Amino acid sequence: MSERIVKKKNILVLSEVHIGGEWIATHRVIKAMSLLPRAPKFILVCFAEEYEKQNLSDFVRVTRLRFAKAHSVVTFFSSLVKNFVNTRQSIIQDKERVGHIDYVLCTHFLMMLAIISVPRLWKTPKVYYFHGIKSSIIVSLRQIRYYEVVTKALERIALILSNAIITPSQWSKQYVKKMIGPASLFVKIYVVPNGMPKEYLTPIVLNTETATKFQKLGIDPHHKIVLYSGRVNRIKGVDLILDACKNLVSRHNNILLIVAYPTYSSDGSCLDELRRKTIDYGLSDNIRFLPDPQIGQLRVLYQISDLSILPSLIEMGPLAFIESLASGTPCIATPVGDMDVVLSRVDPSLVLRNNSSQEIQRAVNYYFNLPKERIKKIKLRCREVARLYTIRDQAIRFARVLEAI
Repeated sequence: MSERIVKKKNILVLSEVHIGGEWIATHRVIKAMSLLPRAPKFILVCFAEEYEKQNLSDFVRVTRLRFAKAHSVVTFFSSLVKNFVNTRQSIIQDKERVGHIDYVLCTHFLMMLAIISVPRLWKTPKVYYFHGIKSSIIVSLRQIRYYEVVTKALERIALILSNAIITPSQWSKQYVKKMIGPASLFVKIYVVPNGMPKEYLTPIVLNTETATKFQKLGIDPHHKIVLYSGRVNRIKGVDLILDACKNLVSRHNNILLIVAYPTYSSDGSCLDELRRKTIDYGLSDNIRFLPDPQIGQLRVLYQISDLSILPSLIEMGPLAFIESLASGTPCIATPVGDMDVVLSRVDPSLVLRNNSSQEIQRAVNYYFNLPKERIKKIKLRCREVARLYTIRDQAIRFARVLEAI
């Protein structure tokens, strides 16, 4: 595969910086592109609540903006305006200091709208790196709120006004097309699958110190461990995993569900409901909640887990999925984000036909009842498939998309 990188030098990145898949995926591909021959320079303007926890040495310049949050109708619109104006001003200042900007890479709709409003950058190619919507999924009229409607409208406008959109899967490409409707005929949409660092393919030896740390968290590697890693909200289906566990413990009394999640982007009310269910179902010995796990912790969790699970209604191309496979841990997942396409190469029975608790039970029971030799082969196949998704290949494909715009 060609290693030729874009000839132009300066790429302005507009993104939220927080613990979560969107930023991790964005930062990984930027770091990988920085290692390619004739690599561009990256300038970052970001909404950042956890800036001090991030290593941003890959950027030649970083401008941090505080994200104004809303608590009422008035503050919702005032925060939109404030975030828009602050982003626009920072972009103009960086343009003056850096000089020529050759490309814009954006992950946030409001930041995209801000840069589109800067006349001096109208001719600069703008790429929307789409990892998911910022609004919530509306499944009934009762859930419609003014701020959701406004956010959905602004998201679509930002996508339509982009010069190109990059998504991590064919499924997410079709999702974007449905979002913007007929306008998709006039916007170029590219698919660049997420990659993972090669260290995920390297087995970790669980030493005494690490084992002791996990035991203090109530995690024993001798359990049948089922791992959920990701945000906690309604569309992720975590509540349905708990419903399934209620019945699974009768067959597998040593089953342990670990819910590893980022607090920044998780739904507090949904977390409270999960904790109530844990007590009501009598599952306190079978469920562990692990907020804000570090990357090192996650790598160990993937490798000591017997199974991971992603019963989401919507996924664009989850990092947790490919990281789990790279660690040799099979994943049970719904047919979104191209997860079913990948799992068809591992074991089609791991694909959930829907995200009901009954279907989750079916898949978990299926896997735990397999012969040991069959499980061993599945684990090996997971690693083989994951090797096709390297972060370096992702960076090269990303560079090719920029060249094509």
